[in-house]
Amino acid sequence: MASRMSLFMMLIMTVLMGLVLSAVFTVQAVGLRQDFLAHWLGRFASTYVIVLPTVLVVAPIAQWAARRLDAMLAGAPDGIAPASIAPAGIAPDQAPASPRDIALAAWRANAAGHAGKDFSPWLDALADDVRITMPLGPFRGETVGKTGAAAIYAAIAGAQPRLTYEAPLRVTESGDTVVIEFDDHGVIAGMPYRNRIAGSFDIRDGKVAAYREYFGDIDPAVVALMNGAARP
Repeated sequence: MASRMSLFMMLIMTVLMGLVLSAVFTVQAVGLRQDFLAHWLGRFASTYVIVLPTVLVVAPIAQWAARRLDAMLAGAPDGIAPASIAPAGIAPDQAPASPRDIALAAWRANAAGHAGKDFSPWLDALADDVRITMPLGPFRGETVGKTGAAAIYAAIAGAQPRLTYEAPLRVTESGDTVVIEFDDHGVIAGMPYRNRIAGSFDIRDGKVAAYREYFGDIDPAVVALMNGAARP
């Protein structure tokens, strides 16, 4: 649906741009005369074949540049597209209202920790009885409670991660569960790292009651290292 809406918006935008530009060019060339409409439509065809490919090339560049600028202005880790929501750990009367906003705020706090900053804001976003499920490493499986969560992220911090979380590829909601799919890359435990992750957040009373990670494309050598093998 999102792709179809983007296509419709692109077509409508380029047609409107072509009509406006060709009208201006026609007025400049022949003025407002009796056969203006015929000249306008003829010039529109030649203008549109320039407008459409230009927009197709420029739009992704503009979108990428806007994300980077927005991230810099918001002070977020590089590659994370910030939203106008409060960060995790803020006062209860200012807390984000929806599960989606709470999950995104917690995700950004987790991203900051993986970028080499403090994991405390992420831990503050967790419920006391939080359940965290990890796919790899010494904490593979489910860990219950904030004490266990603190142990997980202390171990991750000890691996000195310098990871960039890219802007979410998609955010899916079902009731109080929010799934965020994203790419991340960088260095962890001195090894190059790139992965695609789906993080599932169960939200309860403004906190993350459960968090589950699902890994996609990841280097098998990194998998072996995380599971306790000697460094390749």
